[in-house]
Amino acid sequence: MRKFAFVILHYNAIDETKKCIESVRALKGQEDIGIVVVDNASPNGSGKVLQSLYSGEAQIKILLRDQNDGFSRANNEGVLLAMKVFAPHFYIVTNNDTEFKQYDFTDRIEQEYQHSHFNVLGPDVYVPEKDIHQSPKRKEPPTFKEVCKTILFNRIFLAFYGFTASYMVNYFKKNTAKGTTMNHKEYQQKVCLVGACLIFDSNYVSLRIEEDSKCPVFAPETGFYFEEYLLRLWCDRRDLAIVYQPKLRVLHHDAVATGSSIRSDKERCRFIMQETLEAAKVYRKFVIGTMGMPALLRCISSLFRVYYYYG
Repeated sequence: MRKFAFVILHYNAIDETKKCIESVRALKGQEDIGIVVVDNASPNGSGKVLQSLYSGEAQIKILLRDQNDGFSRANNEGVLLAMKVFAPHFYIVTNNDTEFKQYDFTDRIEQEYQHSHFNVLGPDVYVPEKDIHQSPKRKEPPTFKEVCKTILFNRIFLAFYGFTASYMVNYFKKNTAKGTTMNHKEYQQKVCLVGACLIFDSNYVSLRIEEDSKCPVFAPETGFYFEEYLLRLWCDRRDLAIVYQPKLRVLHHDAVATGSSIRSDKERCRFIMQETLEAAKVYRKFVIGTMGMPALLRCISSLFRVYYYYG
């Protein structure tokens, strides 16, 4: 048994994954730390390279998946393996392009747990290459009307992508160059965190497994986006504690994995729009399923107004 399990999602970018692993192995209290690396079917064979590199090390387990079907499914499998092998109290689910530079990182998690008994904890996610902070993402998750607009706009721009590609590439470049609009220096609760690094306590994982044994952290499973918003809604409806703690910090070398598999800016932009569209559909269905009839009728009415105005 180990108190902390780091679940690292790997895809192609082996040097970044090794840096992430080594940053975890440099933290205080190694006897309490286990590491699971989830290879999301990397086409360059780097998952098998990692498996060979760390074979025989009790602290590190490599999970080789046979298909890349997204962020949420891969992380769910990684957490299930971590539970089986390490039975931790805390799960740190993180991208492979992150680094942990606070020597007492795990001590800070425990200190916050004694203070708030969080179920989900988010650190300050800092991108040094852009000098921006990414968390908290926003105060409230998207409304039904907002997600309907997202679906409509992505459908339109994808349908005419040959004409809109240059505009969308510039839009995404400007958008990703910006950090959070919220105060990243302020301790906050009930906010939407960033999926690059999330910390779950074992009580949260147990509650998730009661609902779906295959989904210990993220459900419903999407491809690559909207996981944080679904997480926030699910926690709100069960009165679970989501905490943003700026005294915890991770470095995030953003979009390394995506960039390693997509050659051009136009291809990457199309990928983001397609996956955003599919994830937004899942989110909309989840929101509808939790609405009462009066709220649903109001949202349908607003949806017709959106389509009338923008259609």
